[in-house]
Amino acid sequence: MTDAFAHRIARGTTVGLGAAAVAFSTLVVPLGPAAAADAGDQINLIGFNDFHGALGAADAFACSVVTEQAEHDRSLLLSMGDNVGGSAFPSAIQNDEPTIDFLNALGVDAAAIGNHEYDQGQQDLLERIAPRTDFPDLAANVYKADGTRLHDAYTVIEADGVKVAVIGAVTTKTVSKVSPAAIEGLEFRDPVDSVNAALEELKASGEEFDVVVAAYHEGASVDAKDGEAPANTDPIFDKIVTETSGEIDAIFNGDSHRRYIYQAPVPGQDGEERPIIQTGASGENIASVTLELGDDGDWDVVKDSMKMIPTEGADLDACAGNPVYDAAAGVAEQALADAEEIGAEPVGSITDDVTTSWADSKAEYKDGVRVPSDPVGDQNTTKGDNRGRHSAAGNMLADSMKWYLEERGTNAGEEIIGWMNPGGIRAELWYDQAADEGDGVITYAEANNMVPFGNTLNSGKVTGAQFIQMLEEQWAADGARFLAFSVSENIEYTFDSTRERGERILDVRVNGEPIDPDATYTIVAASFLFEGGDGMETLAQATDIADTGVLDRDAFVEYLAANEGMDPDYSQRQLDMQLEAGPSSTLTISGLESQSLGAPELTEATVDLGELGTFTAPVEKDAESGRLSAAVELTDVCLEEGETATAVITAAPDTGTSVTAQITGSADASCELVFSDVNVGDMFYDEIMWMAESGYSTGWKEDDGTSTFRPLEPVNRDAMVAFLYRMAGSPEVSYPRSEPFRDVKRGDEHYDAIIWAYQQGIARGWSDRTFRPTEPIARDAMAAFVYRYAGSPDVPELTEDPFSDVSKDSKFAAEIAWMKSEGIATGWPDGSYRPRASTKRDATAAFLYRMNEEQGITYLSEAD
Repeated sequence: MTDAFAHRIARGTTVGLGAAAVAFSTLVVPLGPAAAADAGDQINLIGFNDFHGALGAADAFACSVVTEQAEHDRSLLLSMGDNVGGSAFPSAIQNDEPTIDFLNALGVDAAAIGNHEYDQGQQDLLERIAPRTDFPDLAANVYKADGTRLHDAYTVIEADGVKVAVIGAVTTKTVSKVSPAAIEGLEFRDPVDSVNAALEELKASGEEFDVVVAAYHEGASVDAKDGEAPANTDPIFDKIVTETSGEIDAIFNGDSHRRYIYQAPVPGQDGEERPIIQTGASGENIASVTLELGDDGDWDVVKDSMKMIPTEGADLDACAGNPVYDAAAGVAEQALADAEEIGAEPVGSITDDVTTSWADSKAEYKDGVRVPSDPVGDQNTTKGDNRGRHSAAGNMLADSMKWYLEERGTNAGEEIIGWMNPGGIRAELWYDQAADEGDGVITYAEANNMVPFGNTLNSGKVTGAQFIQMLEEQWAADGARFLAFSVSENIEYTFDSTRERGERILDVRVNGEPIDPDATYTIVAASFLFEGGDGMETLAQATDIADTGVLDRDAFVEYLAANEGMDPDYSQRQLDMQLEAGPSSTLTISGLESQSLGAPELTEATVDLGELGTFTAPVEKDAESGRLSAAVELTDVCLEEGETATAVITAAPDTGTSVTAQITGSADASCELVFSDVNVGDMFYDEIMWMAESGYSTGWKEDDGTSTFRPLEPVNRDAMVAFLYRMAGSPEVSYPRSEPFRDVKRGDEHYDAIIWAYQQGIARGWSDRTFRPTEPIARDAMAAFVYRYAGSPDVPELTEDPFSDVSKDSKFAAEIAWMKSEGIATGWPDGSYRPRASTKRDATAAFLYRMNEEQGITYLSEAD
């Protein structure tokens, strides 16, 4: 093994033949890999992806690389794309050229091209970026209009006698991630098919190689524990794993900023496995794997050699003196110094962190507040970046665009909508100072880091119908992703994510009023969105598109300066909801909570339907989906097809979320309540259905979706007063200063009904100040409740026992006798009343029906 810090590999310069090899390969007899390596030879591969100009992490990144390389005789350093673009301020302000110089100095051997390499156009990539790199930039799947490749497909690198072929490919999502003008005339073909085709071209070319590595700027959509495969649902990642040629020995990924390192079965080779790796983003990790040539001719992973290596905490003192480290770190140090003066200028201030959304894999609630699961290290590179959820950072940026256009004054009289794509938010705004600028102070560098792409703001006009279609286009046409675009504060909308694309948007409001499909609205957004970027096909059809002449960053800086001491906005301007209509409908609401750091943990959702009532439900995590939602039961509210109601949806604790939406009954909604345990012909069937249809009792909704009445179950004391309370019209209750019962407290089920019954003298409880709400009510006490509800009418003095088991002198005898005289309770054929027996639910329905419908006795109707 060579000296720990002097080791570097002399790389070859043989590069893929590009499009010419396609035609030539048909004339050449394919050759297998060269036999240059011997059994027992090893090659170490170090990979990283999506560096994004993270020069603030460059020292630790470089130290981690050279430290790992020192452990191996043969080692290659490979990038999976997005070395530049979407970069931190020190790199972005210098057009990412220091980042290229840093990677050159570090000795990158080859790189797949990422979508961000096209940010400034294909000519910039070909004429500025590629010539500046000392390593080949590869993409086997990018084709020009004439059918030839734009870039080299592969390269072969010699490492001390072992020849490693690297084949690159970029994500096909590039067509929606960058401005269409930047990639005009290019075709982004299937990356797996293209990698496999390039391998065949390599074999046919006669070029010698031992090991083949696929470098995909494409990857899984979720993280995974080391050694485990991601629980992924992306078809392209599945294809990468299962259809990349079995002759390829290792697969590295990028683009999705996920972290995983594991081995997957090699297609067509029983018992064989190969590594699948992605390292996160912004230099937070490097991955290392060592392959060894076996006697069987296969290159297999050396036991325990697969490592995901966090770069934070690298021993910089130990690396000092290593020429590679010193050169690379020197480039980064100079770039940081050059950017520091401009970047240190304060431009605004905040009262707390303003962040993107942090998924549950990165954040949690502690003491009712969302906080990162792990301590925040480098502020420049640490972020949540859950692009499927709207965020405080997105709210702020959408508002800044709208504010800028209004302040400029050129669009007076127009309704302006700010429109912010989540992928354009590249950093958080942290309250804690990064240097010595002071807590809460936002510097020019920090503002730039949040929106580093240098897009100009454009404006354009769309109809209300087109804007609704733009909202639909947050979902990709192939269903592969949802990008949560942020809207300015004048917009609120609801959607149903379970519906088909084109039918998901339910209600859109502008300044609280329903959007007019025929009216014209002005959209202000990054220029590339008006070119159809991020799937915004409808926005590309806008009229009167105008360039404001200002970068989104500069508009944002002006906004910060004009809004000193800005609070994070945790409100949600859009909600996902589903209405399950029936005799008592259920509105399930998701997306109420902000996933931005500092947001409160929600406990309750409220739906205000005006005259129809106000309804609440707890915000809880769904066991199946893991999403927080509130299933709000709209008791006694049924909307049949075509019927509508206006809902105002809020949450507690209050985050400012208040979304107004029209909810509409569906074609399959039925307001007829059906109980699975009550059938026509059953005793008291009519009375039970009367009680349900009147809204006095709607029974239970079971897990299988059916409703039950449970007719033979006893009625509890709290349920009995709830029935009477509803029959009385659910009057407003004046809450007492002190609770009359020590076993009943505010917030308990049927609390209002119990307090109302106590205040009206209907239910008095026991001498020990208990109400005993969940005890079954006896038939004699039930008679007393009903008698007092009716106004305690006069009862002639009893001269005989009303029932065989109720003497004229017994407790509640008068109340029971009144029930009998009114035909409400007839007792049993044996002449008994059974006063101490529990009152069953079906019998209660019969008592209340006879009292209300047959005798016309209502609340206090006999008080006189």
